[in-house]
Amino acid sequence: MSCKAKSCNRPAREDGYCLTHSPARQREARKQDPERFKRYTLQRDYGIAYDAYQDLLTQQNGACKICGSIPGPNDKKLAVDHNHLTGIVRGLLCSACNVGLGHFKDSVELLDKAKQYLQQAAPRVLVKLPTDLANECLSDLENSREL
Repeated sequence: MSCKAKSCNRPAREDGYCLTHSPARQREARKQDPERFKRYTLQRDYGIAYDAYQDLLTQQNGACKICGSIPGPNDKKLAVDHNHLTGIVRGLLCSACNVGLGHFKDSVELLDKAKQYLQQAAPRVLVKLPTDLANECLSDLENSREL
């Protein structure tokens, strides 16, 4: 039986893969040297060298290009954002901003509509407060804006 990996005709082991393509072996190799895997993935997926990623990270001061958040030591590293049609890298984004752009299909028009919606959407009254409590809340809100 041949290895399950595409274009590999080496003999398969009990898991269906040859030694090189064994998922368990690849997981272990990633654990042993995560930077090597990161270098490979950046080159394969985005056509950029690891040094170019580090340069972008330095240019952005380690922060997401949209929201400015800096990932903590236990957070995912900043994702490479790229134009899906041209493949051109635009910058590094945190997971939330990267996924957000994806949900908006990288469409400037959709993002503009979302911005307009947020700016125009009137707050809804979910619970009617007694007048004195409502006035107190409004007063507190106005005082907090002055700070």
